[in-house]
Amino acid sequence: MRARVVAPPVIDTKSVDLAEAVWRVDLPHTIGAARRLRAGATEALQRAVLESMLDFAGQAYTVAPDEVTGRSGMRFAADKSSLATKCWESVEHPNVLAVVLGFAGTRMDDPDDLMCDLKSQIPRAHSNPLSADLPNLGPVGSGWQERWQAEALAPRPNGQCLADLLIQYADMARQSGKTLSISVVGHSLGAAVATLASFDIAHFLDANGACGKVSTYAFNPPRLGTGSVVEQYAAPSANGGMAFTLRQFTRALDPIQSVPMFMHHPGWVDSSQPGTHCVESNSQVVTYQDRWADRLNLSANHELPRWEPVIASSMRNSDLGKIFNAPDGPWPAQQGGTPGWLAPIG
Repeated sequence: MRARVVAPPVIDTKSVDLAEAVWRVDLPHTIGAARRLRAGATEALQRAVLESMLDFAGQAYTVAPDEVTGRSGMRFAADKSSLATKCWESVEHPNVLAVVLGFAGTRMDDPDDLMCDLKSQIPRAHSNPLSADLPNLGPVGSGWQERWQAEALAPRPNGQCLADLLIQYADMARQSGKTLSISVVGHSLGAAVATLASFDIAHFLDANGACGKVSTYAFNPPRLGTGSVVEQYAAPSANGGMAFTLRQFTRALDPIQSVPMFMHHPGWVDSSQPGTHCVESNSQVVTYQDRWADRLNLSANHELPRWEPVIASSMRNSDLGKIFNAPDGPWPAQQGGTPGWLAPIG
């Protein structure tokens, strides 16, 4: 039997500089630079990224824009957000232009959300709403596809649709000599939509010559589509400018992760052991499974707060390395010193 790991100290996301953390541990050309930090700092950075993404996934549920705040050093861009999709950005970092897109999960008082879940029991052909000539995943849940398409095409308060917004970010990064980082997050329904959206966003940005990475953080995701998603869910390869990773965070005994029936996750393993990983169909898909939270009230295993106060209390440092796909070998010299906000952690 695997021993439980003592939970690390709680990370205050208000003190996190997410753009800096992403630059050090997630972007492809700097993914190992944090190895030169003091002992434990790499894992602290990785946990800071995960805790921040969990926080954004929770904030995505918020309906009223004036109740959403900036966090982890990211400004909330109300003019680029909608009721179901929130946008945060950081354009001040010298090396990276960081964006977080958060998709709302099911709000039980919203009939549109409930209908979205019901419709997703029936498969529908996937197509990229950002550009129809890009790769597709085959049949996916109808509700997931409809929600993603609606969010992609709807004009934001500033008049832009999502494709315009993504091109604007790509141009800003290119003109300033920065790497573009797009993090896409969601819980439950939001996780399914985020999984679809990130696939389409990565291919769209790659086709438009952007350079950087799209990283997905899907918490307690339901199944996405028919068997074809397992083979088709892969990073763009035509131009090679955009790296891509899907990180799924699942929990044993969560009933929502087993629906819709006869559908599949793009990379999945079901095990009673916490800290289980799979990298199936391609190296860009990683699934982390945490232990159950409640063996009697199964629905409790689906709740987002069960990941708090520290992401996956069973998560070892070796788990973090696999989640962030940190390879072995020498790394380029790190740029700059140790961030001050890392000092208390370790």
